[in-house]
Amino acid sequence: MQGKRGDNKAGRLWNSLVVKIAGPQIAVLLLSMGLAGTLYLHVREQNLLAAAEREALTLSELTSGIIAERLLDGQRFEIDLLLEGIARNQQIARIRVVDPSLTTVAKSAPEIEDTFDAPSRTTLMRVIQTGGDHVSRSDGAIIVYTPITSFGVLVGGMEFAYDIQPILANIDSYRRSGALGLLMLLAGLAAFSALLTRGPTRRIQALTADARAIASGDWNRDVGEGGTGEISDLQNAFRTMLGEIRSNYEKIERLAFTDEVTGISNRAHVLTLLGQEFEGGRKSEPSTGQILFIDLDRFKLVNDLMGHDAGDEVLRKVAARFAGVAAAWQKEFGHKVHVARLGGDEFTVFVPGATAEEGQRIANRITSVMEERLSTQGQLFSVGASIGICSYPRDGDTLNAAIKAADLAMYAAKTGGRGHAIRYTPELAEAHERRSDLQFELAQAIRSRTIETHFQPKFDAVTGKLWGAEALARWVHPVHGNVPAQVFLDIAEETGLIVALGDVVFEQAIHMTKRCCDAGHPVRVAVNATASQVFAEGFAEMVAGHLKDSGLPAELLEVEINEHASISSPEALTRSIQPLLEMGVSFAVDDFGTGYSNLGSLSRLPVNTLKFDRSLVQDIGSSSRSVSILRSIAALADALGLETVAEGIETPQQLDFMRELGTNLVQGYLYSRAVAPEDYLDLVASPSEARTFAGLQPQ
Repeated sequence: MQGKRGDNKAGRLWNSLVVKIAGPQIAVLLLSMGLAGTLYLHVREQNLLAAAEREALTLSELTSGIIAERLLDGQRFEIDLLLEGIARNQQIARIRVVDPSLTTVAKSAPEIEDTFDAPSRTTLMRVIQTGGDHVSRSDGAIIVYTPITSFGVLVGGMEFAYDIQPILANIDSYRRSGALGLLMLLAGLAAFSALLTRGPTRRIQALTADARAIASGDWNRDVGEGGTGEISDLQNAFRTMLGEIRSNYEKIERLAFTDEVTGISNRAHVLTLLGQEFEGGRKSEPSTGQILFIDLDRFKLVNDLMGHDAGDEVLRKVAARFAGVAAAWQKEFGHKVHVARLGGDEFTVFVPGATAEEGQRIANRITSVMEERLSTQGQLFSVGASIGICSYPRDGDTLNAAIKAADLAMYAAKTGGRGHAIRYTPELAEAHERRSDLQFELAQAIRSRTIETHFQPKFDAVTGKLWGAEALARWVHPVHGNVPAQVFLDIAEETGLIVALGDVVFEQAIHMTKRCCDAGHPVRVAVNATASQVFAEGFAEMVAGHLKDSGLPAELLEVEINEHASISSPEALTRSIQPLLEMGVSFAVDDFGTGYSNLGSLSRLPVNTLKFDRSLVQDIGSSSRSVSILRSIAALADALGLETVAEGIETPQQLDFMRELGTNLVQGYLYSRAVAPEDYLDLVASPSEARTFAGLQPQ
């Protein structure tokens, strides 16, 4: 018994020692375990939220990169398609895209409001102004505000809301899941906990790397697997979103890289291909090839006369011809030829690996196929092609430099006669700069009314009686002197200044003719008007206004419109000039015989006069073909009861032939050049003297 009591006492002593000595350590251990568990949950929460924030930033970067150029080009439909695909990821709460003025231009769902609350608007404005991202959390979402730029140009901003409600819900469930036991377990397995912490971090980093790769264009990248819990949810959600984007990508790419009018490549596509060409050249041997810029001649007339539907039809036919040239060349020589529409009536042809000589041959084929007239809505149009050619890297070792070179060459072709190709030379850049200066100075001359109108007399071909004159614009430059009329008229037509220039010429011509009438000489005046002027809004009102201001009878004014503008759309012409016809203004078809006409259209024109093309008159005596054309036109005019005018009469032989044809009026250097207003007034006062300038007396 005594031995048992001793054993019990020893046991109680041992237990007491254990409690006294180990108890505090156990308590500290339990507390440490609890603190470790709490810290673990906190770290895990921050890791998940940080991963979600990185994910939101990456997805925002991906989205803004894809839509930037589309936003610049105004392709809102394509942006809507893209946002629709991205928004199918349930973790994307909303996306709103704005222009630089903070006007909403696209959103991921129709029910999302267009307007922003004051704090969001302020943040978005600051982001657009500074060019930096801003990230915040609000109402269970991570909000990313980011600027959108394309080629360094700010085109808008974006609000990207990433839903973190599932993550927060999972974190709350951890906090309620029997914390003490879980904490003790986790604290007892510290090494395992650390391993678990490293695992999700690696998964998040891998997922972020996947997102960035996809944002850079690797659409075929596979999103990693192997995550658990929230990481697995993130992977699955991102995989679902990527699948939606992939399903729409082909359609989006087709819309983004295809011209909607012609069905060929568009500007974005060819610039992408050219960019890849130049980028490849920097990494290895310099790439070589040819770039052709093509501007259609007289296409604007189609739109003005027939409307944009007819214009689109012509563009499609032109694109088909260019594509045919490309296909034939590729089949014959093996060079890939890219054809694209840049916009409006401008196209480009890009031939990697081609030589300068081959580039010229391709250009020649294009001008050749454009010689055949195009039909639209029952009308034939002569639409030519002016082409600029550059060789890279010789004419430009960067994409921008090469494009500028091709564009300058095309401009030179356009202004140098049209319908042909010109290769870039450094001198073209200097000439373009001079022409740009001339354009600015022409605008100033028109505004200041320093453009002067001269008058070339017209005479009755038989009696020699003075009919009146054709009004012709003249520009005396303060430095360069007399600028050739064709030079500044081409500039005016290309830049739209022709309407303002026409206003000046009509005003001066009408008022000068009124002065002649007031002096007792009721002569008439003819003023040229291009299609751009006649079909411009307010043309009839402008002419009528000058007639009213001057008091000149409308019957003394004739408006000369070139053959192409007149014949192409008689109905449109009649609508435009009807108010002037009702006033008594007469109209003439200028430069008749250059190849656009058809009898059906001519018979419907509200005109009184046909004016033979100068080139036909000047070929009298040297071209039997021109003589035959002149005889046919004279017979046509007689059948339709129209008067005829021959311009460019310089020799007695030309005058005799036109008299033989029964031409009503003549003008040209044989009688008189265009003269200044005061000199013209003197001629009007003594017409017999004016008729003897060339030493010839009319019959």
